[in-house]
Amino acid sequence: MSFAAPLWIAVTVAVAVLMVWRYVRSFSTVTLRYTRSGFLKRELGYIDIVSQLLGHVPFMTVVACFILLGISLARPQRATGEKQRLEGIDIMLVLDTSASMNAQDFYMNDDAATRLDVVKRVAADFVAKRSDDRIGVVIFGTEAFTKIPLTLDHDLVQFDLSKIESSVAGDATAIGDGLATALKRLEAAKKAGSTKSPVVILVTDGANNAGLVDPLSAGQAAKALGVKVYTIGVGRPGRAKAVIRGRVHVIDADIDEKLLQTIASETGGKFFRAKDPESLLNIYAEIDQLEKAPHEKKSYEKKDELFANFLQPAFLLGLLFIGMSGTKFRKLPF
Repeated sequence: MSFAAPLWIAVTVAVAVLMVWRYVRSFSTVTLRYTRSGFLKRELGYIDIVSQLLGHVPFMTVVACFILLGISLARPQRATGEKQRLEGIDIMLVLDTSASMNAQDFYMNDDAATRLDVVKRVAADFVAKRSDDRIGVVIFGTEAFTKIPLTLDHDLVQFDLSKIESSVAGDATAIGDGLATALKRLEAAKKAGSTKSPVVILVTDGANNAGLVDPLSAGQAAKALGVKVYTIGVGRPGRAKAVIRGRVHVIDADIDEKLLQTIASETGGKFFRAKDPESLLNIYAEIDQLEKAPHEKKSYEKKDELFANFLQPAFLLGLLFIGMSGTKFRKLPF
């Protein structure tokens, strides 16, 4: 058993000792109490030993009540289950949600699917396998913002991934802004003492045509921060139909593979090309294997609060003392 607020134990012991000292000191003179007959008698040798012992019951009740209250305030806890050692890293998923991600050139279960639908599905499966990692999500279009901060709540990550829609951050493609936003999150986590080898997985189907940050400059920043960047270009070569703001458009594949390769190679990552859902699944499986090395170890254990086990008897002892104060055990103040 351990205590969440052990200082209360020290305070309780000190006060309890002081109470006992004052009580014992009071017997250096003559202690008076009421007897059943209602007369005051001096506690001398003619009072039987049993009666003398009973005379101390109220005080012992008060002390016991006080000690139990002090233990309750110290919040006793009991560990349940074995300690779990987690070995994980911080991973930021940087997902393109520009209008072109609505292109329907992928298939899932023999049905046409947009690039974004497939990316979200495969990313969610990847998250489910990384149980010990903190994972966050940045989305980008014309602008970029953090959708999900780094967290171990993977159910939340998977749920929020399923709710992402195309064009929510604008129709264009700001790769540099997306990467820079993820780097800010990872840099803050590193300053807070998090993992030493963070990872970014950047997924896009286009070339950089918006934003304030140059993608190559963002790549250099990632290298300086020790962030490994895996880049994935999604989409089939050639033209594809996409429904953009209620209208059907035919778009050309314009993935800037050279840019994505440069960012990946300079940061120690790797560039991948996903032309169908199967290849995207294989890419995430490969990344999963590449990033298996443990970088951070933490110990967790579940603890049950036990203060109620001490608070309840303290309450009963308080009621007992109140009951005794109106009986033969009542004592004059000392």
